[in-house]
Amino acid sequence: MIGKASQLIFAATLFGMTSVANASAIYISDSGWQLFDWAGGVGASTSIGGFNLELSDEASLTVVDAFAFGDEFEIWINGIFNSLTSDVITHRDIYAFSGAEEAIALGFSHRTVSLDPGSYHLDFKLFQDGQYANGDYYLDGSGYFRVDSFPVSVSEPPMFGLFFLLVAYVLIRKYSKDEQSNYGYQP
Repeated sequence: MIGKASQLIFAATLFGMTSVANASAIYISDSGWQLFDWAGGVGASTSIGGFNLELSDEASLTVVDAFAFGDEFEIWINGIFNSLTSDVITHRDIYAFSGAEEAIALGFSHRTVSLDPGSYHLDFKLFQDGQYANGDYYLDGSGYFRVDSFPVSVSEPPMFGLFFLLVAYVLIRKYSKDEQSNYGYQP
């Protein structure tokens, strides 16, 4: 006979296995701007549950609001709050622009943070909701993010090779002159 506690544990486990969490999208670094959506007001996360990525090099993550001034985002990395996008300077409707680069240039809320090599789960939560001209808050919206890797630079091997060739040449010339003077050779 199964005890009451065992039945509860079994039920909780079964519920946990059948519950469906938001799926995450896989993002490939250096693949350009990725649009993300949110719905539900302040505190809402991305509609698809975030983005997973693997980095083999150091990288920068840039997040920017899109389409209408006013939204600010919390940047969450591996389930830990990292930072906020910049303060909103103005609350004005602007819907016509060519993409994230222009949104940054226009002064939309944005932030760039550094990432080390590793596995990441990125999510963006709405911190401040933009408003329409009549004062109503947006019920949904969008933003962009991108991850750009920058391999750790190492000194260029060809330069080391040229340096060692130069040193070897100088030593060989010096050694051959010393040898020639030891044997009385005179050109």
